[in-house]
Amino acid sequence: MATFTSAGSGDWDSASTWDGPHGGRDYPGDGLSDGTDRAVINHTVTNNGNHNIGSITINASKELNGGGGNILYIHGDSNATSLENNGSVTNTPRIEFKNTGADKNAKFGTGTYGLVEVNCSGRTVTMTSAMTSSNNLTISAGTL
Repeated sequence: MATFTSAGSGDWDSASTWDGPHGGRDYPGDGLSDGTDRAVINHTVTNNGNHNIGSITINASKELNGGGGNILYIHGDSNATSLENNGSVTNTPRIEFKNTGADKNAKFGTGTYGLVEVNCSGRTVTMTSAMTSSNNLTISAGTL
């Protein structure tokens, strides 16, 4: 597990967007990780592919751009909050909470999400703020 903090605005899978590398990996959820990386967004980051992470924090006045339908799979980790949006989301990011890691807390914050799916058999996702979705909230397994 590594914590990646954005070093500038850019695409999720661009090494120049993040402060890494960490353990030879250039960005959180780069395909070599097991969904435990933490992402901290201090700029505007565009999710330009499907990525598996442990948790994400979007800091105040910062932005996660959904990239037009790409999925951010959140597995959860030892953090108290798996999704913490203190900034904003744009371009309707898709979020799926996965069946690994711990129970998950989600602070959705400002912005409109695309499809949000809870797929966590035996786990609970607790919403600690309201959420706006332009699509569906799907609970295929687990508890919201």
